[in-house]
Order: sequence, then C-alpha cells, then structure tokens
Amino acid sequence: MRGEDQTTDKRIGKRALNEDGEIVELEKEYYRQGWIFKDEYAFHHEPKKPCYVPEEEEEGFYTREDFLALCNGQEDIAEMIFDEVDWQHPETYFDEQFRCGELDLCGSCGKIFMSYGVDRCPYCGAGRGEE
Repeated sequence: MRGEDQTTDKRIGKRALNEDGEIVELEKEYYRQGWIFKDEYAFHHEPKKPCYVPEEEEEGFYTREDFLALCNGQEDIAEMIFDEVDWQHPETYFDEQFRCGELDLCGSCGKIFMSYGVDRCPYCGAGRGEE
C-alpha cells in the first residue's frame, strides 16, 4: 500500500483478513443510513479483497470484482453503485436504480447507462426502448 493512496481513500469500519483473503475480524461503523464496512482503497486498488459489507451481512462480503460482475463489467456503473451503497446489498440498490428510472439497459448495444433525463443511449445512440 502506498501512503499517498491511503490519505485520499476512505475506510469505514475495520477488518482483518487471513492468508486466503477471508474476513476473520470485522468491525462496522455507522455511515449515512446503516452499520457497514466500506473500503475505498480496496475497491480501487485490490479488486479481489473485501471492500464492502452491508448492514445485515455478517459472513459474506463484496469485492470490486463482485461490483463489476453486477454491472456488466462497466467500471463507471460499478463505481457509482459502490459510492452510493450505505447499508443495503449492492444488488438491491442496483435494482432500485432501474425501478426509479436512474439506470437503463440499452436494448441495442446491451450497455447499462445513467438514464435520468436521457432519451438516447450514450454509447450507441439508440433511443430508449429501441432494439
């Protein structure tokens, strides 16, 4: 770990890992709406290490790779979801963004995009709802 990276990346809570990368000790902290563990450094620099544990989760965790898998491999969407989760499971927040019209899936190119106030896919230009 480089010292300069640590100063700009926030960590909420504490965790200790064993040699297999599994959490052996976890201490959550209150953040915005719930008790969580969240590690920006791990999200940005250690894609296989735990970077998020939601409020109701005690044994599982999420890595950067998990966020990317949820978000079709799209780094911008994965980072937005990671930044916004503050108590819930990422899948719950992700689904909520589609239901609220904040995210959409382009029927033409298959990319997820931030869709509030947008009529066309920013990747391929297809109109919303077009295939």
